[in-house]
Amino acid sequence: MANTDVYSFIDTLVTFSGPTGAFPLTGGVAAEGISITMHMENATTIWGADGSYIHSLIAQKGAEISIKLLKNSLLNELLSVAYNLQKTSSILSGQNIITINSTLGDSIIASGVIFKKLPTVTFAQEAQIMEWTFTAGKAEVVLGAGLS
Repeated sequence: MANTDVYSFIDTLVTFSGPTGAFPLTGGVAAEGISITMHMENATTIWGADGSYIHSLIAQKGAEISIKLLKNSLLNELLSVAYNLQKTSSILSGQNIITINSTLGDSIIASGVIFKKLPTVTFAQEAQIMEWTFTAGKAEVVLGAGLS
């Protein structure tokens, strides 16, 4: 029986796959981790002068994904090779998939993923975090309540 009272990032499975390679995003992920932020609100509301209203449901499911890595993570090399190959052709760009599954039952499948840019590279007294950012054309997000 899984313990759903304890969370650990090490129990989260994250993978990157695309036309230039596939690999797990494990090893060297910074404490700040991985973030998924939806692009837009799902609905808007307009009110009339008389108090009437209308809701508009927005169907887009785009998201921003941020992956923060330690400077010495092998993942920086794997992602930079994929980035450099993919920016050579529109046929290779925007075809990536990032999947995230946690033992708490969370499941995120981001498709149509494109690199936004290379991370900022800083050489300083202390090593800096390398933040990779992506735009997903579609993110299917199901948050779990834990496994029983």
